[in-house]
Amino acid sequence: MVEFSVMIAVIMAVAEIIKRLDVINVKYIPIVNLAIGVLLAVFYSDLGFSEAIIDGILVGLSASGLYSCGKNVIEGIKGG
Repeated sequence: MVEFSVMIAVIMAVAEIIKRLDVINVKYIPIVNLAIGVLLAVFYSDLGFSEAIIDGILVGLSASGLYSCGKNVIEGIKGG
C-alpha cells in the first residue's frame, strides 16, 4: 500500500499543477483533492473497496487541510 504521506504529497502536487494551469476555479480545489484521494486509494490500496473509499476521503481532506494551513501561515508571514 502506498503510504498516506506519499498520497497527500501527490495530491497536493496535482492540485498545484491544476491551479497553475488555471483549469478550474481555485475554490474547487478541495473537491479535486477529495476526488484524487479516493481514486488513489481505490487503485493503490490493498484494502477492501469501502475501506479504500474512507482512506481516500481522509487523504483528500488531509491534503486540503495541509494546503489551507500552509496558505494561512504564508499569508500571516507576508502580512506580519
